[in-house]
Amino acid sequence: MKGITEADTIPAETLPRAAWVQARLKCAGSSFADIARDLGVHRQTVSQTMWRPNARIELAIAQAIGVEVKTLFADRFDAAGNRLHRIRGGSAESTPASPSPTRQKRKAA
Repeated sequence: MKGITEADTIPAETLPRAAWVQARLKCAGSSFADIARDLGVHRQTVSQTMWRPNARIELAIAQAIGVEVKTLFADRFDAAGNRLHRIRGGSAESTPASPSPTRQKRKAA
């Protein structure tokens, strides 16, 4: 499958982007259920990644539709390509935020 072209506009808002991703997956002969099966997680976990960051699942979705993670989930990265917030499913590409002050106090005690 060829990648996303300039004519293709990825919606910035979450709900339209989720619908856009599902349509692209269908065109590619895939679905959230297929990705979930490949990763060994529930379909709902893949679906929730559209709202809650998860690096491993974001990467699987992006690869399935032929686009970079940073392009598909642009709102989750800064201009330098670094993650803006904590994530689940960390990988070598992800840069989670530092622990909260509350957690740091608990460790110190």
